[in-house]
This record gives sequence, C-alpha cells and structure tokens, in this order.
Amino acid sequence: MAGARTAATGASSIAVRRLTPWLTGGSRCYGPGGLLIDEVLEVDRELSRVRVRMPTHADLPITREQRAHPIRHPRHVSGGLMVHMTGVAGLVHAYYVRPASRTSRRPARRS
Repeated sequence: MAGARTAATGASSIAVRRLTPWLTGGSRCYGPGGLLIDEVLEVDRELSRVRVRMPTHADLPITREQRAHPIRHPRHVSGGLMVHMTGVAGLVHAYYVRPASRTSRRPARRS
C-alpha cells in the first residue's frame, strides 16, 4: 500500500480488518465499535498521509442521543466524534505509515 491509493472497497475492508486487532487489543482504549472506521481510503507513506472513512448514520454514539428538531436542530455528527476520529486517524497513521511506532516506547525505569 506504500505510495498507492486504495480504491476498492474490498481491499480497504481487508485493511480495516487487519488494523482492528492492533488498535483494539491489549491495553488499547477502545473496542472495535470505538474505531468508527469502515474504510481505509488512502495510505501514502511518501506524503505521510492516510485517509479513512467514517460512516455517518443515526446510530452513532452521541448522535443517537440527540434531541433533534427537523428545522431548528437536525441530526448531525457530533463535534466530539469528529475530534475522536482525528485520534483514530492518528492511530491508522501510526500503523501504516510509521510501523516502528507499533513497538512499545516505554522509557527505561530509573532505579
């Protein structure tokens, strides 16, 4: 995937499935439902860029709890979820663009 665009849904679905155990295993903060990614659209190591897609349906966390009004306050993706997705995109970047970041970087303990 280095320097190439992933256009096919099947390929990016595989990318998400491969990524999910790394992002959700061990001491990670979220289970698979917290990732909110349904496609990895692009991984470009040369430009140090990833693009992911997030579904925007009414059953998203926070969105499903909105008290919507069809004119004054229509349902929308919450700003908090947008901030969360920025962090998730950073994790995708760490996995695909900077694979060395997959290893633990704990500082040595001082005696």
